[in-house]
Amino acid sequence: MGFHYDVVYLKGVNQENEDAYVAMEETGVFSVIDGATGLGSLSGKMAAEIIKETLEQEAEHQSLMNSIDIGNGRIRKKVCEKMNTDDFDSIPKENRSTCGLATIRIKENKVEYVHGGDCMIFVQYGNKEIRQITYDHLSKLDGVSIELHKHSIDSRLGDGVDVDPNTWSETEITNLLKDTRQEILPKIIENRRKLNTKGGYGVLDGSSEAISYLDYGMFPLYDAKRILLLSDGLQLPFHKATGQDAWVKTASYAFDNGLEALKNEVLNLESTDKACYTYPRLKFADDKTGILIEFE
Repeated sequence: MGFHYDVVYLKGVNQENEDAYVAMEETGVFSVIDGATGLGSLSGKMAAEIIKETLEQEAEHQSLMNSIDIGNGRIRKKVCEKMNTDDFDSIPKENRSTCGLATIRIKENKVEYVHGGDCMIFVQYGNKEIRQITYDHLSKLDGVSIELHKHSIDSRLGDGVDVDPNTWSETEITNLLKDTRQEILPKIIENRRKLNTKGGYGVLDGSSEAISYLDYGMFPLYDAKRILLLSDGLQLPFHKATGQDAWVKTASYAFDNGLEALKNEVLNLESTDKACYTYPRLKFADDKTGILIEFE
């Protein structure tokens, strides 16, 4: 089955892009990878790049899950090296370099996939209907943090219903976001500690249990016209706290208008809300990665 693909890859507000992607047309392996920096500043880029390099080296020869398992072991080794310890389990979960991913292998008329975190996979069929392959288990946790973030800003605005922090100076906005993040930091830490637990979400962090918390499987390509892989930085921000419905609306926009248009729409919405107030979110602009595959 022939196909072509488009890629969007753009750094967000942080100093380095913690996302990564794989596009191996000859083997049908594609992946969007979203690194998360540990709260002790261990870069998420490290975990994302390890998984990218491992997929590029290993996925041609074995299953996606086996390749990712190898990569997870390499994350464990690197995290221990960076933290100067042989006791991986002593490293708090919130301090580890981690990454989510949405990875597929197109083979004949089927697609193998592995998913973790809040990267997402969608399929669009010939009748324009959209199938959401993956589920964002992080959204319910992030939704609580986002609500706390909004409440924290509201409490600083007082009773002025017409006050818009986006009219403030850049310094004032920066201080506002620093203060609100410090206030909600305990909730962020609490959520990070739920990674790879039944009450939380699955990501690659180097732990022995990480692989068992990944979502994986196979789906057929009956009448499939497009496959979409997205990191959460490309989610439309005005739907950020509305769970899975937000993702379906984002996927629909991408299928209707293309990846470049989705990127531009997200950038436009973010640029009008530097205070993260009109479209409540935890970061002004996240890293953005997407792959849109179209079948011929």
